[in-house]
Amino acid sequence: MRGKPQGGSLKRDINKYLEKGYIVGPKYAETLALTKVFIFGLGRYKYPTMKFTEGMACRTCLMTDPPLTAKELHYIPDWNFVNISPKNWERKLVYYVSHDEEREGIARNGYDTVIKYHTNDIRAKQLLTFLEEHR
Repeated sequence: MRGKPQGGSLKRDINKYLEKGYIVGPKYAETLALTKVFIFGLGRYKYPTMKFTEGMACRTCLMTDPPLTAKELHYIPDWNFVNISPKNWERKLVYYVSHDEEREGIARNGYDTVIKYHTNDIRAKQLLTFLEEHR
């Protein structure tokens, strides 16, 4: 089903939307993990969305423009995601869909990035370090 479910994500009844055919909850992660390429754009503000960590954690090759904080988040264009623009996305999509080894390597690097820098344990340690440094 096209489109996103209505309402705020924390207020949604996942089962109701699953019955309607939406790809939400566990079905979203399953679908994303079966996808060769996850393509999206960040829009005008260029902030990193959950789509980065969700896609990388599912070992899916991301194709998007980089967020403004790409360096701080360890998002490296053409190493753990494919950097695209409105002018080149179609050419790059065709290329990476037909070059499995390269696409899978980028997806693997993305997964490794999430495991190394973006798990709950890592974030909790970073928070504790920050709090200790700013007593």
